[in-house]
Amino acid sequence: MVRGHRVLRSDVTPARYRQHGRPRGRLNSEHRPRPPPYPTRSHAVHVIEVKDAELMSAIARRSKELGITNAAIVSLIGAVDAFTVSTMPVSDATADVITRYDIPAEMHGSGEITEGTVHIHATMAVEGDRAVCGHVHEAHVGTWFARAYVLPC
Repeated sequence: MVRGHRVLRSDVTPARYRQHGRPRGRLNSEHRPRPPPYPTRSHAVHVIEVKDAELMSAIARRSKELGITNAAIVSLIGAVDAFTVSTMPVSDATADVITRYDIPAEMHGSGEITEGTVHIHATMAVEGDRAVCGHVHEAHVGTWFARAYVLPC
């Protein structure tokens, strides 16, 4: 059973935990919750904002300026005016079906930066309440903006 930061065995719950889920008296060290890990300067999330540019190259360029070569793109949000994505055909997982869309879309996704190369998978919401998903090859941001939340590794 989990309560807050404490992990308790459900078959043997000490009496001091039964009332209001809080212990009475002192806890020994094995029952003390560990403090949450706070981000250090090297683990701060960077927000890369893209306006009037091609998304993939702008993120790669800004990451290089920040000295980031490896990172997780933990969130990507925004809107694009045109985009190119790829998916895999059913018959061959090693092949790409690349499709370009010259339509605006709202976007969310995630990905990684490996040795300076940006790799993003995203869902593009297009007119008619439809979604186009896949590996992003390019995306042109013009009318709106895009923000990538980047956590260096």
